[in-house]
Order: sequence, then structure tokens, then C-alpha cells
Amino acid sequence: MNIREMLVDMSKKDSKSSAKNIAEVILRNLNEGLIKNQTELAKECFVSESVLTKFAKKLGFSGFREFNWMLKTEYSKYYLNNSKKLDSYELMGNIFNDFYNLVTQNKDFLETLSEKIKLNNKVLIICSYQLNDSAKYFRDILSDLGIEVLFSENRITANKLALKYIKHIPVVLLLGGQDNTFLVEQLNFLPEPYLKENLFVITSESQESKILNFGFKFVIWNRDNYIDYKFRRVMVDYIILTLYTLLV
Repeated sequence: MNIREMLVDMSKKDSKSSAKNIAEVILRNLNEGLIKNQTELAKECFVSESVLTKFAKKLGFSGFREFNWMLKTEYSKYYLNNSKKLDSYELMGNIFNDFYNLVTQNKDFLETLSEKIKLNNKVLIICSYQLNDSAKYFRDILSDLGIEVLFSENRITANKLALKYIKHIPVVLLLGGQDNTFLVEQLNFLPEPYLKENLFVITSESQESKILNFGFKFVIWNRDNYIDYKFRRVMVDYIILTLYTLLV
């Protein structure tokens, strides 16, 4: 779980604690591109600097200095847009060139998954909320090929299907966004041999730490000019369409 997700979880707690308030303030500032120092944040949250230190330790850091440094690092890597402006056509050319390179680097993943789908003529698709539309697109184009697709938008039902079928058929997990902790935790309860043999995960670089125990992974790297959801969604659909061409 990255720092932003920890802050989101903290902000959703049903309490009026100072920790909840601090998390909400930090998230609001992040959305505006601001990461404040300890003195500034303490004033904004109406708490002492020692309370911020306790808050950071509660999240697993040695103190506020380490927390703030890690937050800046994460923000720079995953959320900060490059200020360099490219011509729109040049930008899109770069994007799709990177898409092609990424798919080429993950040939083994794609070919192994396509072979398993062909062998079973059946697949289970599970997704986080952010990639629900991509999952439906995947379901529809596979169904057009006569492949039986199991898919449910209900996360509890999806996990029950995974428990039932992961021993026998490939399971594709489309993992993006931040509200996916429950989904990943439930999958981790599945038998480890089948996680490594039949689970295929397509996810972003910022989510990679959640799937360390899973077998097949296609990790979408983050690029300065197109790290947000709009571009990642296109990348996921590009991957899905590549799989379609392998199955035709």
C-alpha cells in the first residue's frame, strides 16, 4: 500500500480524531500539488508538531521527516506531471510508441495467458473499480471469439468465483486505482500454488507492491507526461486488444 492509499484509509475512518483530520488536510494539499513542511502543516491542522510526529509513526515511519520525504518521493514518481509541453501529435506518437515497447517487453506474459485461454476456452476476469470498463471490454471481445468469460462487478462474488475456479482456469486481474485493498487481500487467501500458476495481473507501477506473491505480472510503468488514469486506461485496452489478436 502506498502512502496516498494509507492516507485515504485514514481519512475514511468514522472518527473525529486528529489523525483523520491530518490525513484529510494532506490529501487536499496533495490534490493541489502541495506538500507542506511540519510547521506549516501543524498550523493548518491546528495541532502541535509532536502530534504530526505521532501521526507519521502511526503510519509506520520513524518520524514526520521520513514520512514527508517519502511522500515527496512518491508524489514525484507517480503523480507529478512533467512541465515540458509537447506538441499533441508528438505526445501521442511517444505514448503509443511506449505502449508498443511495453507490450513487446511482456511477450511471455501475453503469450502464456493467450495459450491458457485457448487451452481452457474459459477465463475469469476480476477488476478493481477504476478498470471496470476495461474489464467489460475484455469480456465482450473474448465472448465474440466464443470464449466463455466469467465476470462479476460485485467484488465479493468475484472473489468467490476466484476461489472456485483458480485451480482450473486462468484468472485475469486488472488492478488500478486506490480502492482495491479488500480485493487484493481476499486474493491473497487463495492457495499460493494457483496464484503463481493461473493468476495473471495487469497493474500499474504504483500498485506493484501489493502483488508480490502473485505469479504472472504485467506492470505498466509510469511516464511523466501520461501517468494519470486517462492514459493508463488506454494502455490497458491496448494490452487487451493485443491479447485479442493472439487469440484470433
